[in-house]
Amino acid sequence: MRTQEKIAEDVEQLQQNLENLAKHIEQVSRAKVRTLRATATDAKDDVQDRVNEMIKETNLLVERFREGFKDTREAVSDTVEKHPLATLLGAIGVGLLLGKFLDLGKR
Repeated sequence: MRTQEKIAEDVEQLQQNLENLAKHIEQVSRAKVRTLRATATDAKDDVQDRVNEMIKETNLLVERFREGFKDTREAVSDTVEKHPLATLLGAIGVGLLLGKFLDLGKR
């Protein structure tokens, strides 16, 4: 009987060890899930930061383009105001060149 008692004790110890192992596996799994979630959140934040940075850069480029266009428009407007005859002659010259290229004068 002593052997049966020893076997029973060993089986009980084995069951306790398996229960402890299951608890440890569950704790490790939960920790791994938390780590993966944190990593995913960090990656999402990094991507969002990069997108925000690119949006800012794009907005700056658009603003520079608008300013450059505004400056060009003002320069053309000033030229037309200061030199109306030269502007008219230039427009006529451009019209003639376009007419030659498009052959508008031919029938």
